[in-house]
Amino acid sequence: MTKLGIAKLVINVAAGMGVAKVTDDFIKSNTTVESTEDRIKVAIGSIVLGSMVSQAASNHVNAKVDTIVNFWQNRKSVKPSVEVTENLSETAA
Repeated sequence: MTKLGIAKLVINVAAGMGVAKVTDDFIKSNTTVESTEDRIKVAIGSIVLGSMVSQAASNHVNAKVDTIVNFWQNRKSVKPSVEVTENLSETAA
């Protein structure tokens, strides 16, 4: 695995954990569980919602990392639009 692949994996794991925590807290604070049937429904819905949000977060993070990497790699190939051809010390004299 490349350094970029490892970086993306680490960032995605951290983002996934954060997304899972937020999603879990949101579901707990906005649902009322009164029966076993409700527990099952909330648990299944939580898994589905969590996986959807985690996938969206992963796609977003990967796109941002790719943008940053492309910027970093392309900044080295950008050359100044004006080349200095005269010696500044001779001009000042």
